[in-house]
Amino acid sequence: MRRPPRRAIALATGPLLLATGCAHRGTAAGPTTPPGAGTWVLVWVAAALAATVLGALLAQVRFPIVGGAPLATGVLALHAGATVVGGSVLAGLAVRSWPLADAKAAGTPASGTTLLRVSVTDGDPRFFTLMLVVVLAVGGSLTLLLTVAARFANGDDRAERVAACAVLALELGAAAYAVARVVQGQRTWPYVLAAAHLPVLAVALATCWPHRSRAMDPDPRPSA
Repeated sequence: MRRPPRRAIALATGPLLLATGCAHRGTAAGPTTPPGAGTWVLVWVAAALAATVLGALLAQVRFPIVGGAPLATGVLALHAGATVVGGSVLAGLAVRSWPLADAKAAGTPASGTTLLRVSVTDGDPRFFTLMLVVVLAVGGSLTLLLTVAARFANGDDRAERVAACAVLALELGAAAYAVARVVQGQRTWPYVLAAAHLPVLAVALATCWPHRSRAMDPDPRPSA
């Protein structure tokens, strides 16, 4: 029997609440000096470890993965955890930048500038309100979708495996688009990271597809 879904909800919302709580602290908007390469490496390693742990807890998988489609299960679970981590960071940025933008609009000296600058919306507090709503809605929906897909990929039910393959196909399409943008000269890290997932997603989709077998499609005729 699977555990109640409220545990998955708590795991997904916990980092988000922690990020928003930290963002409300009256700290400076940024470090006094730009962080070095070593700092960024540590940040990325910590984010990857957090995504791995959260993904495993959300999808309720254990390593090494046994049964189902191990690669597809691991990829989908990792993406679910990464969605929670990324959403928490974006929500924290929005919550922190919101009062700074309010202070700037009111002409009150703030402790720093807003953490995000997006074209003509710079300094508009309403942008950060909309951003927080979008992050909560989109991030929550993606986390739920990827978590369910990871659990489906970890089983042997044919319909569930097909549903997991549909999610992998969507991710494969997004990765193909990222590859096209990289080829066109777009070298920002979101496109590069998404493009690097293309071969992994292709293999995960191929191994997750439910091929006919006695285990997944048993012969209903009685044996002689």
